[in-house]
Amino acid sequence: MTSEHPGEVELDFAREWVEFYDPDNTEHLIAADMTWLLSRWTCVFGTPACKGTVEGRPDDGCCSHGAFLSDKDDRTRLDAAVKMLTDEDWQFREKGLGRKGYLEMDSYDWYERHKDVLAAKAQMNPQVVMIGDSITHFWAGPPRAHRISGPQSWERLFDGLPALNLGFGWDRTQNVLWRLAHGEFDGLHPATVVLNIGTNNLTGTVNARANTPAEVVEGILAIHDVVRTKSPGSRIIVMGVFPRGFSSSGALRLVIAQVNQLLAKALAGKPDTSFLDIGDKLLAPDGTLTKEMMNDGTHPTEAGYKVWAAALVNAGVGK
Repeated sequence: MTSEHPGEVELDFAREWVEFYDPDNTEHLIAADMTWLLSRWTCVFGTPACKGTVEGRPDDGCCSHGAFLSDKDDRTRLDAAVKMLTDEDWQFREKGLGRKGYLEMDSYDWYERHKDVLAAKAQMNPQVVMIGDSITHFWAGPPRAHRISGPQSWERLFDGLPALNLGFGWDRTQNVLWRLAHGEFDGLHPATVVLNIGTNNLTGTVNARANTPAEVVEGILAIHDVVRTKSPGSRIIVMGVFPRGFSSSGALRLVIAQVNQLLAKALAGKPDTSFLDIGDKLLAPDGTLTKEMMNDGTHPTEAGYKVWAAALVNAGVGK
């Protein structure tokens, strides 16, 4: 193979490497390719020269993988390094730190809802806290959402019982973890927490790649553990990921089934924690999803929320 671009070297070019041991871990050898680091290399992702770094997923580039952290010490070191970065060092610092606008474009202001949640929880002592994405967000309850799809079932389920809605449209597991780390659950000790998250992790965008079933479960378990730490006495109900797509053979059906199987196994035996999968109750006998249940194939209608409410009643939630 010959070089086609000025400045590019042959594949067998003798590269210069520097190796040194991590001062904090003498078993960790760090090898740096100085030829590459000192070169004029620029990323060609998004051009015909790079069709992605994962086979079959052309929208996944190197940066979409993010940092792979092996333990809490890794995270601590990374957090410390991030705090040292300035706007000159980090091109999209505001977005990376979770400032307004860093999430997916949606029909509401994510950061304003975060502030609304902080204000709402300061004014109430919720006995039930619902945590999730748009499926939870659009149900009903405080803080009031711009879209409410299941007010009747919410009212019948809780009937005056104080319940707080921590659902945010387009949220993934990592977004929920950010919210929990930024005050949304601090000081709350509800009798029950209902967690319904993970469906958005299964589809990728320019902002985040699609996660594997195992990664989704890892994120859900991390949320579970944060909630348990903040409120040891709460009962936690973890919902199975709801079915998506009208067809029984839809692209996400198998992946969702894999997530739910792994999640049920991972949660088994955890104290005061139960796994609740209502997917079969949302589907028709032939496995299809009707528009009467979810008119867009993802978000429940009042009829869909009624099914969820009934399942929660049977699980001992509400009045």
